[in-house]
Amino acid sequence: MEVDGVANAKEGKRVANALEQGTNKEIKTLLHLCATSVISMKGELQDYFYRKVAEGKNKMLVINAIRNKLILRIFACVKRETLYKKNYQYPLG
Repeated sequence: MEVDGVANAKEGKRVANALEQGTNKEIKTLLHLCATSVISMKGELQDYFYRKVAEGKNKMLVINAIRNKLILRIFACVKRETLYKKNYQYPLG
């Protein structure tokens, strides 16, 4: 049996607040808090946020992009087993 939101999404209809069953709301909340925190601090992600909003992008869309950027950086650090380096240079070869 399919979840109502998923069934309607397949039919081309969207149900408000239809989350997948596997969604971890606590992690999503923490990532959102991280993204909004990064936006309030000076740096490249704050510049990115204001640049995209000035281009006319929706604020929530830009926050979601920042969440994805944070996830990518976290997974890269875990994979390399190193701390985050702002100006990381990939080794050649």
